[in-house]
Amino acid sequence: MASQDDLVHVSLYYESLCPFCRAFINDTLFPLHQGPVGKLMDVELVPYGNVIEVQGKWMCQHGPEECQLNTLEACALEEAEPEDAFAFVACIERNALAFEKEIQPCAADAGIDKLADSIQKCAEGAKGKKLFQKMGKKTQALRPPHQYVPWVTVNDVPLEGDYGNLKTFVCAAYTAGPKPRACFETQESDSVSKGSPAVLMRGTTFSKIDVQ
Repeated sequence: MASQDDLVHVSLYYESLCPFCRAFINDTLFPLHQGPVGKLMDVELVPYGNVIEVQGKWMCQHGPEECQLNTLEACALEEAEPEDAFAFVACIERNALAFEKEIQPCAADAGIDKLADSIQKCAEGAKGKKLFQKMGKKTQALRPPHQYVPWVTVNDVPLEGDYGNLKTFVCAAYTAGPKPRACFETQESDSVSKGSPAVLMRGTTFSKIDVQ
């Protein structure tokens, strides 16, 4: 198994109710991470996306529910081990429009049912707001800045519209040893990056929630 320093660092900057982000997580990123190529990867999830902050208010692209779910997922990433948190996020994203009903079942599915209450408490309190702001700072620090979501980087290099070919980029970036057979299997570019309109920052309607 590769050491932590040898792993390919994959970062996903996303927003929780974006349909293309949800598809990328559950159709591409999570399955890849669960398979043999996943052993070459170190995955970072940054739930924030195209949020705008104006006069102490967060303005989320898909409404206040998205701010709530971004915060919940940030709390899960803080409270649980990375592998378990990723499984929880992927589960939540499969039914994100009804996420409040999915917290307990998804926590159980990810093996972190004992953390469900602490994750929810975090999301509803000051800690959650701080974590949300932390995700915002990470997103705003991107160079070059993200242009849309999902925004995927491999070793800090943005894939832009090629994010559907993530496996190819991960396999190419890994140089620490033998690669799994899956790296040499032909991969068709994932449908989420073929003809899918980018979720742009301009020309969209945002909703507000207060930051206290």
